[in-house]
Amino acid sequence: MLASSQMNAFGSAIALITTIISGIALMMTWSGSESVSFDRVPMEGDLSPYDLAQFRHPEPLEVASVEEEGMEEEEEDKPISTEGVSSEMAAAVAAEMAKAGAPRGNRGKRRQNQTAMAGRQASMDDTKPAMTRTPAVQVDSGGPRNRVLWISIAGFRGDYMEKAEAPFLKQMAAEGGSTTSLMPVFPSLHYPCLITQATGLPVSTHGVAGNVMRDPESKEILTRPTKLALLKSEPVWTTAKRQGLTVMVHDWPFSQEQPADAAADVFLKTFDDGKTDDVRLSGLLEAWSSYKGPAKIALAMASLHGLEKAAMANGSRDPKTFEAVTKLDSDLKTFFDKLRDAWPTLGNPGDKLYVILSTDHGRADAEKVINFGHLMGPLAEHVEFTVDSGVANIWFKEPPAGTTLDAYMKKYDEELRARIYWRSYPRGEYPSTLELGSGGPFLGDRLLVLKGGYAFSEAKGSEPVYSPSETSGPFSFGGYPVKESSRMKGQAFIFELGGGGRAADLGQVFPAQLYPTVCNLLGIKGNDGVTAEPLNVN
Repeated sequence: MLASSQMNAFGSAIALITTIISGIALMMTWSGSESVSFDRVPMEGDLSPYDLAQFRHPEPLEVASVEEEGMEEEEEDKPISTEGVSSEMAAAVAAEMAKAGAPRGNRGKRRQNQTAMAGRQASMDDTKPAMTRTPAVQVDSGGPRNRVLWISIAGFRGDYMEKAEAPFLKQMAAEGGSTTSLMPVFPSLHYPCLITQATGLPVSTHGVAGNVMRDPESKEILTRPTKLALLKSEPVWTTAKRQGLTVMVHDWPFSQEQPADAAADVFLKTFDDGKTDDVRLSGLLEAWSSYKGPAKIALAMASLHGLEKAAMANGSRDPKTFEAVTKLDSDLKTFFDKLRDAWPTLGNPGDKLYVILSTDHGRADAEKVINFGHLMGPLAEHVEFTVDSGVANIWFKEPPAGTTLDAYMKKYDEELRARIYWRSYPRGEYPSTLELGSGGPFLGDRLLVLKGGYAFSEAKGSEPVYSPSETSGPFSFGGYPVKESSRMKGQAFIFELGGGGRAADLGQVFPAQLYPTVCNLLGIKGNDGVTAEPLNVN
């Protein structure tokens, strides 16, 4: 028995000595690896730190940054790599993907992760109005991140690059993605198109159906309104601001009067139609460079109008309009040369600046212009109407004495149908091709859509229908359905400043796709109800 006890003691001593030696060896190994780092290339399906933090902690919390995620597709049945990932992170990812019913392969994982996050966030936000949504997380930590410069160029038709000298823009197209088929919403007008781009939502949701509209409450006719409160959906500059980013917006529709609780850090309080594009660009860069806030500007937005003015004054295919494209190209080159020089002070080390140059819609020349009030004569006295290039809206007022409103509306509809220039639609009875749903608050009791070759104008000629040359223009217009007029298609570019990318044809792009693209680049959660797919900037 004594021998047995001695053997047990001896074995325990050996085990203790072995443990001590192993511990010393581990400490020596760790101390010699302080300079070793583990780099892992993000894979498709990875959760960003923001997404992972939201899975673990539903309450708001601080994260350092939002990393880029890999976008390339891999073999469908290949298991997800966990190389370089902690066991805790791998377990959390696997658990959440299992809840979402995700398959094991890598293809489609990233979208499933985003869908799972969107569903969870929607359940948290579904009781909050769109315009008062609070941020789930502060994402601008000052570390390396993506930043976005988005410039809208009004009236940049899709075929202008073929017909005008534009060496700078052609160089940018060779270093990034571009399209000559940016498909505008209907009505293809400045306000509806840019608000769909800025919200990711259709006209039937955000409600903006023209540059000229009637306030449904005050009944006031508003031309190019500036008050953000009129907008029924939250624009990206407000969303970014609510989620902790520093934002600057110049001359975007509805950006001049912003609510104090979520106003952009830098914005213009009035729209000056007299400014030239070079002045607008210089003002943008000056405001950007002089901003001294606690964080760098993450989203900068601006709008240019020189090309549109040239097309209106001369026609969409006039040589002077092509000269305006060349002038725009020169102004942009000057701006971006200065921006490259200033970038070290505008961004943090390691930041990337993605640039989006897009348009609202193309333009088409009109052979005949219609003055609606002159054409309808006495029938225009008992209605209120707005005319906007290729469309008009009509609201009925009190009918003439001795008749009922129903009888007057019936007679009015007969008169509208008798005209050859347009199609007339009662409120809510729009063809599905127009994608107006049941209509928005700014649409009239009747919507008129002109046929190609005709345009509405408030200018008055010798006859109700006259040549645009009779009043010295305008000569080109928007507002037509793109499916009926291919000239409504526009141009768009997206590239990384100094990134040296490769040319990529983006193909057909829809305006609602630009919103989720910007949200993805900035790492922010966008509006509920957005279904458009973001562009693949890789």
